[in-house]
Amino acid sequence: SAACALRRYPMMNAVVDGREIKIWKKIHIGMAMDFGKGLIVPKVRNADTKSIRVIADELGYLVERARQQKLVPDELHGGTFTITNLGSWDVDWFTPINNFPESAILGVGRIVDKPWVSDGAVVAEPRMALSLTFDHRIIDGTLGARFLKTFKDRIEDTRLML
Repeated sequence: SAACALRRYPMMNAVVDGREIKIWKKIHIGMAMDFGKGLIVPKVRNADTKSIRVIADELGYLVERARQQKLVPDELHGGTFTITNLGSWDVDWFTPINNFPESAILGVGRIVDKPWVSDGAVVAEPRMALSLTFDHRIIDGTLGARFLKTFKDRIEDTRLML
């Protein structure tokens, strides 16, 4: 979902290189993780060309290698965008810090039932907070909002993830 949104909004997948803005041709998404030895960000390379199943398998592989402290530099470097999740710490909202030199990072909070109005009735529905930190030299608030809306629409409609 994030990879598809990055493909749709390429400026979200860019970097400031000196006085120029460079848009990466590839989409390599890092997943921030910590297994007690400090934050690491292994990458899923070419994420926009892979199915959700392949990405899940790759993430499982990277998590296992991270737990065993067997990640190699190629698995840790060269990311173009990062996703960080504090849901496992029961955090709803937070402000992630950009993973330099990347231009943006997506923060994902926990999924929790919240009161929601549906067809005129208040019901409990699972909700998740998203936060986006970005380099304002490249990305303005409108582009950030469009990216978040596209990402939200894709995760709400699971048919779009297949």
